Amino acid sequence: MNPDLVISSPGSGGGCTATRTVTAEEIAQAVRRTVAIIPVWNEEVGIGPTLRDLPDGMIPLVVDNGSTDRTLEIVAEHGAAVVHEKRKGYGSVIWAGVQAIPQVAPQCRFVTFVDGDHADHTDEVPAMLELLLSGQADMVLGSRVRGEREKGALPTKSRFAIWYSRLLIWRFYRSRFTDLGPLRVLRLEALRSLDMEDRGMGWTVEMQAKAARLGWRMVELPARYRARVGHSKISSEIKAAVRVGFKLLGTVLKWRFRQLRPDWYAEFWR
Repeated sequence: MNPDLVISSPGSGGGCTATRTVTAEEIAQAVRRTVAIIPVWNEEVGIGPTLRDLPDGMIPLVVDNGSTDRTLEIVAEHGAAVVHEKRKGYGSVIWAGVQAIPQVAPQCRFVTFVDGDHADHTDEVPAMLELLLSGQADMVLGSRVRGEREKGALPTKSRFAIWYSRLLIWRFYRSRFTDLGPLRVLRLEALRSLDMEDRGMGWTVEMQAKAARLGWRMVELPARYRARVGHSKISSEIKAAVRVGFKLLGTVLKWRFRQLRPDWYAEFWR
C-alpha cells in the first residue's frame, strides 16, 4: 500500500526503516490484538452503532466519564469492557483507558481511539494497521480533512482547531499534517513511550508534537467522517474556539522547548 501522505519530521528519524509486504492474515491477527479506546459521556444514541461497526475481533474498551443516560446499559448489552473515570477532560478519559489495557486485554499490541458518537469509520483501521506492520509508519493518522465528510461533520470550532494546530506545528516543528482527529493507530509500546501528560483537549496535539520532535514517521490516510449523533458537548462556538486556541498554543510551546526524557524513544526502538 502506498500511503496518501507521509509527514516527515526533523530529528533522529523513526524506528521503521525497512518495509515489507503484509498478508491478510497478519492484518487480521493485528486487528484481534488492537484495543479501541472509546470515551463516552451520554452517548446513548451513538455508542451502539459505534460498537457494532468495529472490525471483527477488535477489542472495545469503553471509558465512561459520568454518563447519566442509557449509555452504560447499551454498552453492557454489547458485552464491552467499561472503565469509569470521574475526572473531566478528553486526555483524562483516554489515559484511564490506556492504564486499564493490561487488565482488560493483556494480548494488546496496538491501540486506536474512536469517538463514541459514531462519527468515525472504524472499518478503515485495518488499512492503517497495514502501514504499521509493513514498516512504513510509526503512527498512522486518519485525516477527516482529506476524507469524505457528511455535511456538518466538522463544525466551526473543529475547523479552527485543525487550521491553528497545523500552523503551530509547522512553525515550531516543521512537520506537516492536515488533521488532528481522534482516529489514529500506533503500537501500545510507542504510546507508552510518549509518557503523555495532557489530561484535557490538548491530548492529540501533545501526541503529534512529541512524535514530530522525536522524528517519528507519521502517515495520514483519508478518513471518512459522519456528522455526530446526539447532542454536542460544547454550546458556544466562539467561547470554544478561544479556549481551544490558547490550549493548543500552550501545548505546542510546552513540548517544543521542554526537555524530553532521553529514554522515551530509546526504550521503544532499542
